[in-house]
Amino acid sequence: MMCNTVRAFAGLLLANLIANGTGGVPPPRVQPVRVTRVANVDGTFSPDGKLIAFASNRQSANPSEYDIWIANSDGSYPRPLNAGAGTEETPMFSPDGKRVAYASDRSGNSDIYIRNVDGSGVIRLTDDSADDIHPMWTADGTRILFNSSRRARNSQDPEIFDVYEIHPDGSGLHQLTRHEGVTTYASLSPDGHTLLFRRLVGDNSEVFVSAPDGSHPKNLTNDPGFDGWPVFSRSGKKIAFVSSRTSGSGSEIFVMDSDGSNLVQLTHSGMRSFAPSFSLDGRRLLFTQSGNGIADLFILDVPMSE
Repeated sequence: MMCNTVRAFAGLLLANLIANGTGGVPPPRVQPVRVTRVANVDGTFSPDGKLIAFASNRQSANPSEYDIWIANSDGSYPRPLNAGAGTEETPMFSPDGKRVAYASDRSGNSDIYIRNVDGSGVIRLTDDSADDIHPMWTADGTRILFNSSRRARNSQDPEIFDVYEIHPDGSGLHQLTRHEGVTTYASLSPDGHTLLFRRLVGDNSEVFVSAPDGSHPKNLTNDPGFDGWPVFSRSGKKIAFVSSRTSGSGSEIFVMDSDGSNLVQLTHSGMRSFAPSFSLDGRRLLFTQSGNGIADLFILDVPMSE
């Protein structure tokens, strides 16, 4: 039986042979280990383009919990808008850049809140046992659209999400759509005439436009791949969205005209790109890209004029 000393020496000799390429045995393939768990997602530009708001787990003891952060548009000088237990996500600047709307589950389920960009003046807009998610300001700043499962028949697995609107002071709650299915990521065009949203058709996700009340829906994407996360440019002439049509299990960012024409693929990462947000001039897109153990924010130029 080999003694410990001989065994140790034999192991050292084999390691040296492998390292020198003379042992005839290839070195084992070593996989890198991620040593940090910081993720930054759901970024959006401020109206003047100088700031971004995003969700990050960088200050959370639980990597699955996110807080809202503000930073300069190049990512410098990040500072928390708020911090605490639970998750806050999908921040959206008000048109005047003074406030941020977001969804938070700190009360137990997701509700819509707003607060000033310095973190003060928090207002809880919704208080319902259903999940209220994906807030989006109207261009005039008088209303906030959001999605809610409050009409769902099964609270454990809500199969119905509709679009609602509410004033920034919490008054004027009004239901816009009554689709028997999942309707999310809704926004109004700058002129207020067109509602944009993602909708499930069977098991497939598509990008739709409709009248502001959800009537007369039109499928703009109509593709067997996943299409979602739609957002208007600030002029309303372009729509950015996410699609898996060219990337299999991943997703890429696309841009099209507001009527669905002139489709252009902007990213070719082979990873998962999502949550696009236009700059005010429509020339840049802020988006999240995840894969290979990371989730972070990226900016790209939009190679087309408005």
